[in-house]
Amino acid sequence: MTEKDLQIQDLKKKLAELKAKYRWIPVEERLPEGKDYILLSFENFSIPLVGRYEEDTEGGAFYVGDDEDSCASQGLYVNAWRPLPEPYRAEDV
Repeated sequence: MTEKDLQIQDLKKKLAELKAKYRWIPVEERLPEGKDYILLSFENFSIPLVGRYEEDTEGGAFYVGDDEDSCASQGLYVNAWRPLPEPYRAEDV
């Protein structure tokens, strides 16, 4: 295998890792842990929104941004979610 082949193989591996880290996770597969902000996808709304998932003694619910009304109470049904990317940092460029 040539050096170029090894570099391509390494880049493909890194790309697969990033895809796995930032893929959409169906809510049937698992729910988010913690109260971090995440990106929400909806079965009945075409634009993803930033929100969060919170649990209490009665169960869990998704919320858009800092809203106190759940997505379901607003007629929005979350079908998948994914972590937010890291924020831009000038020194990372």
